[in-house]
Amino acid sequence: MNNSIPYREKIRIEVVRDFDVLEPYADSWNRLALPAPQRTPMLSHAYITTYFEYLLEPGESWFCLMALQGDELLGVLPVVVTPARYAGFDRPLLRAPFNMHIASVDFLIKEGLAFQVVPLLLDGIKSASKKYLGLELLRIPASSPTISVLAHRVRGSTVIKEFNGSGSFIDTTGSFEEYRAGLGRNFNRNLIKARNKISQLTNIKAIFLSGAEADEKEVDILMRVEAAGWKGRAGTAIMSSRSTRAFYTALTRQLSKLGWLEWHVLYCDDRPIAIHFAIKLGRTLVINKIGFDEEFAQFSPGNILFERTVQRAFDSKDTDEINCLTDMPWHNNWKMIKKDYFDFWIYPRRPIPLICGVLPKEIRRWGRRMPAVKSLYKRIRSITKGA
Repeated sequence: MNNSIPYREKIRIEVVRDFDVLEPYADSWNRLALPAPQRTPMLSHAYITTYFEYLLEPGESWFCLMALQGDELLGVLPVVVTPARYAGFDRPLLRAPFNMHIASVDFLIKEGLAFQVVPLLLDGIKSASKKYLGLELLRIPASSPTISVLAHRVRGSTVIKEFNGSGSFIDTTGSFEEYRAGLGRNFNRNLIKARNKISQLTNIKAIFLSGAEADEKEVDILMRVEAAGWKGRAGTAIMSSRSTRAFYTALTRQLSKLGWLEWHVLYCDDRPIAIHFAIKLGRTLVINKIGFDEEFAQFSPGNILFERTVQRAFDSKDTDEINCLTDMPWHNNWKMIKKDYFDFWIYPRRPIPLICGVLPKEIRRWGRRMPAVKSLYKRIRSITKGA
């Protein structure tokens, strides 16, 4: 199903709800994602369509808004529709794809056109979904042009912005020797001990697969190594869910076709003891998933593999940044630079979105400072969140 909505200046918005209709946009969509300032592969056609196919919750549906000028793709907004009732009325929540396997998805716009195209895509939402509570964009990086657009008044909408922590990255444009010297005496001493200790094992080698050498076959290694650690015990490993296994298998296949996929694997003899699932997006290396075999924890295989990955990035001429996406305590050992992320909620100025969306959000923000307001927030939420 495909609807065309005309707009001024020859830019039109198409609402696409079918994979077959979406497929012809794949190449131009992926080309938009490569230079995007957000620097995340999660904006790509490969990532979004795989998410739509395997990771939607029961009852959810999707559509994509495509901004076009002639045959040129100028922008994309992928939207998940989550059914919900508020104050006794059906008002679905619209959101960009987000869960533990995909984050930082927002408007993907051709460079320099954000202020022109984002408002048109927001207008397109109103045509695609007549009655909805609001649009949720979670964990948007400070580099996204969406933030500048939403800082201005959005016609017919109320925008709420909240800080959502930091992510970590390493600038790899300098010298690896200078970088390593800046890690700190204690951590460098620990790395030396780890190297000496792991050298006692036989046939230790790190394999880096990229380009034509990287394909989806190594996803089985990723799943086995990840399941050998705490994620396996907690039931959050990829192998713990059939849909998640299918998602990563299909995703790595798509990324391999694009030439974006990388695998970094540390072996002891023929046994993989640490692994990175990584994505090379332009001059950014994104470390998407990591894992190590806890049976070898005393040898610090995760640190050994990560050090070799960092050195490889510094030594290459085509990598400016290693993006680790999240902010974990172990990132501090590697002196990673922090980047801020933000959440946004865009509510149409209608009674139900204002009462059931804007008001609870504002009360919750005040409630962080005042206990009485927090109690009021819970009371209002119990009333407005109807069956």
